[in-house]
Amino acid sequence: MTNVSTGTPVNEVGVVVILRHDGIPYAMNDSLWAKYKFGEMFKIEDSVTKAPAVRNAFWKPKPGDFCAPGLARCPSGLMNCKIVVSCLASVTWL
Repeated sequence: MTNVSTGTPVNEVGVVVILRHDGIPYAMNDSLWAKYKFGEMFKIEDSVTKAPAVRNAFWKPKPGDFCAPGLARCPSGLMNCKIVVSCLASVTWL
């Protein structure tokens, strides 16, 4: 099913991405990345410093950060799987 088949105009279409497992840090803000060391935990490298990332480059990209084509032009949302976040919290953060 597409927006064309439903008669929905492009300006009323958005994107929602549900993240699971190793993708969950990408829906977290920079303060959570720094606090819980997601760069170390998930082996995500800062493209500039080459050290473990302490911020989410997708959340508020800076010049030179990767930007997913199209997402900057349309409303979008990132959500996490509640079960994965709960499991990770119970193992990692307690």
